[in-house]
Amino acid sequence: MAASAPVKNIGNYPETESVIAAIKSLHGSRVVDADAIAREAGNARAANVVLVGVASALFPFKPDSLEEAIRETFARKGDAVVQANLEAFRHGQRAN
Repeated sequence: MAASAPVKNIGNYPETESVIAAIKSLHGSRVVDADAIAREAGNARAANVVLVGVASALFPFKPDSLEEAIRETFARKGDAVVQANLEAFRHGQRAN
């Protein structure tokens, strides 16, 4: 699984189209517009949490444990940030 808009954090990053084509050639792969889903969820900065939500169908544990991990991870940033990331996670789950 990959986001359709990668973070290009190196100077010689390959062309996005070639990266996406390579990912799509892999059996069972998915490319999602995590940025758009995060914006739809109300938190444009939560694309990574959206991807966790999408990938959660593949994980061997229950979504409740992932939600608890999100709560713990973002707790120090306040309830609004926790809720925004939970919403991003749930939007990612629904993208399956």
